[in-house]
Amino acid sequence: MKKHIYLLIMSLIALNSCSDDIVNTEIPENALIKPILYLSGTCNFSTINTDEISIQSIHIVNDILIIDASYSGGCDIHSTALFSRTGFLESYPVQLSMKLIHHSYSDTCSNVISERFYFDLKSVATMYTLAYRENNGVVLLNIFDSDSTNYYLPQQRYEF
Repeated sequence: MKKHIYLLIMSLIALNSCSDDIVNTEIPENALIKPILYLSGTCNFSTINTDEISIQSIHIVNDILIIDASYSGGCDIHSTALFSRTGFLESYPVQLSMKLIHHSYSDTCSNVISERFYFDLKSVATMYTLAYRENNGVVLLNIFDSDSTNYYLPQQRYEF
């Protein structure tokens, strides 16, 4: 009996000591929060030129999408943007495809740069409200990096 209690206590201690990686999702006061850019007309993700960028992680805090990504460079200024389609994919909940775009402006350095980007999701909520006449909703975000064949998993669930 004592052996069983000891094993139970040790199992509980082991379970409590296991935890997921702690991710800092705090948004700094001086963070540059960028708007999402929407594709119009016949534009699609394949028509947008981008240099290589790799998404490492994605989180949502309130109405801010936080993307940790890496790219090569380090000698010149780079720019990033998040492009979105203007229509939802019909499913439950609906889905919205986005692509993280990176421009290196011919930076030939090969340092690996890791950077955190912040994007305002309020325009997604507005687009949803206009499309479905609902003030509250859920949208699954399919976010692609420079490799447009697969989106980042797990999909991010934006609730507003």
